[in-house]
Amino acid sequence: MSLLAFILSMAMFGRASSSGSNFTTRRDSYQFYDPAKPQIGATASQMGQAASLRDFALLETKKQLNLIVHSEDVNPHKFGPNQYAGKAGIYDLMAQKVIDKARLEKIRMQGKK
Repeated sequence: MSLLAFILSMAMFGRASSSGSNFTTRRDSYQFYDPAKPQIGATASQMGQAASLRDFALLETKKQLNLIVHSEDVNPHKFGPNQYAGKAGIYDLMAQKVIDKARLEKIRMQGKK
């Protein structure tokens, strides 16, 4: 099929096909910004703190810190849903609670040496 024929068929029949094309299934899997839903994000400072604490955190806290650090990536949902993805540069109380928990874990780990 030539490129011109493909373009004409897309114009006449639309993008979505009944065969479950990749275009519709992939597009629907992304989470687009919805102004009606409250968004959470993290400031650059919070992302930096989370990055510096990842080496000292326990497994579950480390996973949450990774989500905070990668909350402003091009595709923050690459490895699953990222609840910290949202507006950039806005202070996030939930992220701060995870960072504070990681700080406590770091202090406990350093005390065990």
